[in-house]
Amino acid sequence: MAEASSVSIIGGDTSSSRNSLFIDISVIGECESGKAVTRRGANIGDRIYVSGSLGASALGLSLLEDGFRLEDSQEVSDPRRQALLKHLSPEPQLKLGQAIGGSGLATAMIDISDELSTDLWHILDDSGVGAVIHSAAIPVAECVRSIGSTAARIDH
Repeated sequence: MAEASSVSIIGGDTSSSRNSLFIDISVIGECESGKAVTRRGANIGDRIYVSGSLGASALGLSLLEDGFRLEDSQEVSDPRRQALLKHLSPEPQLKLGQAIGGSGLATAMIDISDELSTDLWHILDDSGVGAVIHSAAIPVAECVRSIGSTAARIDH
């Protein structure tokens, strides 16, 4: 991914614990002066958009924590496998972000790798605005919907 994005990996700041390895990553980039789309630009009346569907990576992490591994399923259409791949091999939408930022369409932007509610709060707090989210409008990943409907059938 670094090579495809022309990113050089030049070292790192790593920490560890008894149970897990923690890796802290910092990315430094360049932007034309005055062109950065920050968290502070949201205004009353703005709309909130996300790119792609949500929930697959979180589901993948949950599956990993429950002991499921990629080797447990070779079937490409398996929703559990799809979720694991979303978590283990994230694909940031760099070109889309650059296009939206460069076009002036967005007044504020953030990645939502920590989850929609947490990262949206950063924009709201920095911009001094609030938001109303309609849960039915959130694009949920098909693998999440599939596993959720399977779990519902099993529970009932």
